[in-house]
Amino acid sequence: MSEYSGQPRTQHVRTIAANDPSSVAVQTSLLRVQLPTPDGKHLVSVGHKTLAITVLRPYSGWAIFKPRIEQALDAFLEITSYTAVARIGIKYVNRIIVPKADANAAEVLTGAPAQDKISLAQLVNFTQFAEFVRTDRVKVLVTQATLQPSRPNVTEYLLDIDTIWDHQVLSDRPQIADTVDKLHDIEGATFESLITEQARSLFNAG
Repeated sequence: MSEYSGQPRTQHVRTIAANDPSSVAVQTSLLRVQLPTPDGKHLVSVGHKTLAITVLRPYSGWAIFKPRIEQALDAFLEITSYTAVARIGIKYVNRIIVPKADANAAEVLTGAPAQDKISLAQLVNFTQFAEFVRTDRVKVLVTQATLQPSRPNVTEYLLDIDTIWDHQVLSDRPQIADTVDKLHDIEGATFESLITEQARSLFNAG
């Protein structure tokens, strides 16, 4: 964990406690500690019974990211003496940038709403959220939306995919690792089903 030697950051949460109408107090407590790498591209966040491992663009690939997850998990379990994991989530946030203004969402996202439902109208903004529960009880949460373009003459879309395991407590370390792999595979299959060939070429070009 020595690579997370950047400047630590803390996040706090404030709660209002009121025993009676005449006694109201604001209490501040530590929510999480964030440990970044010196370049800020990788981040480990530690909170009460929670651990999050984050990588920012450019994504270096699963072969590099997974060992970071395992290293952080092993350190977390050793330091906290926890022996089980109740919830595992893999989240990918994809920003799809089409190099032209007023692109048709259906050109890049297979699940985008059709824009011919209203006569002579062009779809310019939308947000869609769907939650699926697979037969193996893994949850898949999908958010698709338009984004405010970050520069002129482009159209941008969000494709946010969460895969979640939370129906069974896992106490076996290899089983935890296997579940992380499984969630990643489900996320990848979901991603491939939701983008078009044009979107795939944009990712490959980036």
